[in-house]
Amino acid sequence: LALLCSLDPGATAKCISSPSLGPDIVHAAPREAAGIVLALCDGSFSPTNLAAAAGGDAAAGGDSSSSVPPPLVEGLAKSSATSDGIGKRFNLRRFTDCFVEQPKLLRLLLATCRERKCHLS
Repeated sequence: LALLCSLDPGATAKCISSPSLGPDIVHAAPREAAGIVLALCDGSFSPTNLAAAAGGDAAAGGDSSSSVPPPLVEGLAKSSATSDGIGKRFNLRRFTDCFVEQPKLLRLLLATCRERKCHLS
């Protein structure tokens, strides 16, 4: 996941949406992968913002395995989108095949993307 978060948005989207790698990433870390996908869909994905958020969690002594991934926190996504400008937005449909085994998470992604007016198809 750290490697994915350090890549540019296009490369990260390509890795997660690939049929051979994407489902394995989602199976290994579903909530974190959903956070990355949400950040890619709403245009707030930025390796520097994710690194800063992860550093803040580590400094606060939080356990990264039990905390909500930074892109799912709505305030952080909005602040990063407004401070750095809107980045490239990806269609959620590109990632849906990876979440077939995680239907609740897929519904959460769909609802959140609909609420944030992301591209769904």
